[in-house]
Amino acid sequence: MENGEEYINALDQAINDEEIRNIAITAPYGAGKSSVIKTYVKKHPSLKYTFISMATFNSNEGNSQEDKKNEEIPLEKIENVILKQFFYKVKKNMLPQSRYNKIEKMSYMYIFIWTFCVNIFCLIGSVLFFPDVLKEKVINCINFLIDLGIPEFWSYVIIPCLVLLEMIILTIIIKQGMIKLKLKEIKLFSNATLGNEAIDEKSIFNKNIDEILYFFEATGYEVVFFEDLDRLENNDIFIELRDLNFIINNYEGLEKPVKFVYAVKDELFHNKEERTKFFDYIIPIVPIINESNSEDVFLKEFENNAEYNISEEYIKDIAPFVSDMRVLYNIFNEFKIYKRTLKDSDSIKLVDEKMLSLIIFKNLYPKDFAELQNEQDESIVKQAFKNKQSFIEKDVEKIRESINQLEE
Repeated sequence: MENGEEYINALDQAINDEEIRNIAITAPYGAGKSSVIKTYVKKHPSLKYTFISMATFNSNEGNSQEDKKNEEIPLEKIENVILKQFFYKVKKNMLPQSRYNKIEKMSYMYIFIWTFCVNIFCLIGSVLFFPDVLKEKVINCINFLIDLGIPEFWSYVIIPCLVLLEMIILTIIIKQGMIKLKLKEIKLFSNATLGNEAIDEKSIFNKNIDEILYFFEATGYEVVFFEDLDRLENNDIFIELRDLNFIINNYEGLEKPVKFVYAVKDELFHNKEERTKFFDYIIPIVPIINESNSEDVFLKEFENNAEYNISEEYIKDIAPFVSDMRVLYNIFNEFKIYKRTLKDSDSIKLVDEKMLSLIIFKNLYPKDFAELQNEQDESIVKQAFKNKQSFIEKDVEKIRESINQLEE
């Protein structure tokens, strides 16, 4: 990334400043916010951090794009997802005092050791409190084996082996029973549940603030990186997170302050008051690609590849439609895969520019491309060809009217 060191240095300065607690990295989608964060983390391997991502959060599944855009996601749902990502990241043994419980994988050896310890504990208790009963049971077992025709010496060997076999069988039963265990509901905390019931109106953060403080105290996390919060169209979450950060950093049990770093789009807030209200420090990322220079990036990708028959004129025509670096790289990589996969097919005569056009269409309009690939009649491409003649007739009629006006 161009000027990457400037962004890394600015982020480093903000994180190391005691007075700065809420940091924003702002840029349009695909401008490199995530790249800056990943580079910073890579350069600071000793940093204790965690990621919270809302990229896969979808509360309006099945609704139209317009409905998704207009419908605001409830704040409680967002907080619930954030808490899940906090607590599901760490192992259970890191939070032994937490009221939050989750299933943890245990090996056969781990269960066997616990079973062995329980048996030893029971044996010691029997020796201390019921020595006569234990002695009687052992003698009865030995006599039973002798009655079966087994020598007395081997009886003393067989009894410990039977106890060991009992522990092995019990270990297998416990392990298999845990595997088949099914959960109908996962309880994160005493007041927050992840079931089908409606979420309480009160803030999830407020109800579980003691658990959150314990989480940061036990894990020692210094930085929390939030990504894609701006996709949720609910700016109230930034107020809640700022308040949460204030409470965390005023807790005397923490050795180091906790910084919240948000990767958000620059147009998230409409005025300077909103920006400064949420964030103490803002790092703007300058996009390295937009509609005006995407042509140069496209040409750079194709100029060293003689195997592709892509003209400069074609690039000039399509470049303005691609203003996202990630989309551009996606297009180029998919085009290479399609090209190499289909080049040996005798039944298909490929034209590079037409194939690249389809790949661009696929990345910019994935739903329409899927409909086209599935040969659905309602796909936008099929509709365009179907209505081609009517489009032509309408244009011809407009041209005739224009001619008539000019002749008059």
